[in-house]
Amino acid sequence: MQDSFVLGSAADAGSVRRINGEDRQMESWFPSPAARRENCSEKIGSEFDGCALFPLFVFGGLLLLAGFGFFLDAYLGPVGWVFGGGFTLFGALMVYLPIHLMMVQSRIGTSKVTLSVQPLYLGETFQVQFVQPVKTSVTLNAVTFELICQEQVTYTGTFKSKNGRVSKSTKTKTVFSEKKVLAVSGTIDPREKIRGELEFTIPEDAMHSLGDSGTGIGWKLNVLTDIANWPNHGGQIDVLVAPRSVRARPEA
Repeated sequence: MQDSFVLGSAADAGSVRRINGEDRQMESWFPSPAARRENCSEKIGSEFDGCALFPLFVFGGLLLLAGFGFFLDAYLGPVGWVFGGGFTLFGALMVYLPIHLMMVQSRIGTSKVTLSVQPLYLGETFQVQFVQPVKTSVTLNAVTFELICQEQVTYTGTFKSKNGRVSKSTKTKTVFSEKKVLAVSGTIDPREKIRGELEFTIPEDAMHSLGDSGTGIGWKLNVLTDIANWPNHGGQIDVLVAPRSVRARPEA
């Protein structure tokens, strides 16, 4: 589902808020009158076949061999240790990633997360439905959901004459977090699916989704499937929260 959004001036959009000791002009995205509030489904995880993972595995193996080659070359001295360590580290990582993905996909499939409605209003309660197929019998420890709101602020520093640019730094802070566990666990057979439903509530006094040149507020839902004695499977989806004033508007 594709929602349409416009940059508007609701009651709290275009207002000035004090963030980290600075007055900032807020710009917010909210649904246009033509956009309907509907449920929204997203898939977490991707299915990779062997052909897609094999080149990554081979390239990682070549990096490992190059790293060992630097280690064995006594004439390079410290340089050999530096290059050898770097090649070995990246090679091991690139070999591990396809193995990890193949292990995960050998037992569980792509999960589907459905939000009862999007965009959400401040103070609104919404339902989250979760469905994930399994390929072999697994022991499920837990499926954990975490609703988070993060504030990202970009600080502008001094002008640097060497490169002709103004220095900038970005900091991200989690301003809200709530974690819940799906009420399902134990042995799941291939003919079954990991499935369940739970609720979250957007706090009434929270900030809606917004973004401008210096500040961003983003809502996300993290999902993690914990399988006993097996690599975890997880992902993240975006959650859109509309300004408070939009709720009073009649929907088209």
